[in-house]
Amino acid sequence: MKIPTALGLWISLVLPSIWLVDKYAGVVSAIIYVSVTLVVVVSLHRLVVPISEHNAKILALLTFFGTFFYSSQYTLWQTHQLGHGSDNDDALDTAVHELLSGKNTYLAATYLGNKIHHLPGSFLLALPFTLIWTSALQNLFWHCF
Repeated sequence: MKIPTALGLWISLVLPSIWLVDKYAGVVSAIIYVSVTLVVVVSLHRLVVPISEHNAKILALLTFFGTFFYSSQYTLWQTHQLGHGSDNDDALDTAVHELLSGKNTYLAATYLGNKIHHLPGSFLLALPFTLIWTSALQNLFWHCF
């Protein structure tokens, strides 16, 4: 892997998560996080070894099943306590259940007490996943397809 590729990898790893580090650990921790990940990714770029197509397929399958496992366990990991986690998937699940029972979806509240804020189309997209188990599964589906 060349240096520009390593920097691209570093940017794709750091940019989506920097706000989370800043939110929960502060600005100093975010600066440390950015610095350490930059040094690690750029330093390790020389260790990258080309792999065979067979091994690449195995890694792709492991990634798929890892993502599926995370998506399927996501709702179990949520504590449903104030200040912990997001209630976005709970909002979709609640809205779909309200929709199926013929009630106004926007009068319901999530476990954090937040009102349902999604547009009606998102309820229809979440419907089959909520019927299977949880709307969080749609993240895996839409990511893969």
